[in-house]
Amino acid sequence: MGGKDNLKAALEIYSRLRAQAAGGQVNAPCDDRDIELALAKHLQFMGGNTRAALEIYTRLRANGTEGLDNVILGLRALQPQRAPYDLGTHSSPGPSSAGNHELHQLPHHHPRHDLEGSYRPPVYGIDESFRLLKVNPQRALTEAEALLTKYSGNPFHYARVVQLKARALCHLSNFDECVEYVNSLPPELQNDKRVIMAKAKALQAKGHLTEALPLFQSLYEKYSVLISDKKANGLALCRHLQLMGGKDNLRAALNTCTQLRTQAAGGREMTPCDDIEIELALGKILQSIGKPDSLRTALDIYTWLRTKMARGQNTPSCQAKEIELAIATTLIDMGEWRQFDELQLDTQPFSEFETCLCISRRNLQELMTTENSMPERSALLGKALHWAALAVEKTESTNAPCLRQLSHCYHLLSTWPQSGLQLLGIKEKKEHEFRQLSALLFAKANELAPH
Repeated sequence: MGGKDNLKAALEIYSRLRAQAAGGQVNAPCDDRDIELALAKHLQFMGGNTRAALEIYTRLRANGTEGLDNVILGLRALQPQRAPYDLGTHSSPGPSSAGNHELHQLPHHHPRHDLEGSYRPPVYGIDESFRLLKVNPQRALTEAEALLTKYSGNPFHYARVVQLKARALCHLSNFDECVEYVNSLPPELQNDKRVIMAKAKALQAKGHLTEALPLFQSLYEKYSVLISDKKANGLALCRHLQLMGGKDNLRAALNTCTQLRTQAAGGREMTPCDDIEIELALGKILQSIGKPDSLRTALDIYTWLRTKMARGQNTPSCQAKEIELAIATTLIDMGEWRQFDELQLDTQPFSEFETCLCISRRNLQELMTTENSMPERSALLGKALHWAALAVEKTESTNAPCLRQLSHCYHLLSTWPQSGLQLLGIKEKKEHEFRQLSALLFAKANELAPH
């Protein structure tokens, strides 16, 4: 239909759709490619908003959207001066006198934050700092402090830096400081979905599970407009409900994960989906429930994933390890010792501390649940002790579950008959020494992660 009023009305509609997809953040990019592309095309069509359109197109191209090179080059040529970032070409046309006049009218010191007529170049400092989170969270935190000052006058970028700082504190295990920082923020920043997630994870890590639960629930119920957000928030909620335990919480986790699976399977219920993360999460919930039929269903899920992986589905190695270990732990829960041993975990290419811990648990669990002869029981204890010690060594005594496992082994040694100790090559009974070592290991594990 055209016309100034119609174009403005369309812009308002696109802007509302974008804000909704961005979790309520106004004038912020969202994860919906179709909305971003439609908005950019509309801004381009309106004519006076080519700078904002150029930014959107450039961001979409950086995120993998193809076929935008020509339109980016064309829009760049319309700009009154070279854009302050490299678009992949070696030169740009010089600004015209009219372009210079238009540029001088822009409010340099008080930029507008509304979408229409605005232009936000990529902020490489913020993006680079987010990439530092996993490899160098301390550096990311240092950068965040500087960026908070730099962008104190830019609401959009300032909100992103707040997210960065909260997440960096969480990555550094400064959970108390993370919660205090989020609580000190104004309401509009406290209600940012990524800030809420950082606070929820910090409370979870502190063991404040009841306090964290409403945050995870709110994220899933109110901040899951995008499919990607619904999955991420849903899986986080499921994991938290698992940690809380109890029949009702596990049932709620199962229902939520089942809903995610049905959606990922195109609406088909009781059908495996192609999302490995969702399938793994569902299997782990069923494991936590622990009933024989639940364990069998979990094993079926993991076996299906392993088959899918073997058919060349390009499963990342980290997920391949997680699937194999999931099968192993389920077999331990089921007491299927022969099937466990057939996995030959110690020969797998991912024989890391998780593998050592898993093998130790397998031997200790059989020892605790069967009544074999003393030589057989002593052999099981010896294997459990050996693999637990390897797990602690591989983690350099920094992993609480590994320390607890070794603590259990030494506690059993402190009560083991002398005849059994001799079978393990221990000639003298060291009851006090083993008991003391068990207590020290358990105390250190509690310091790392309160049980």
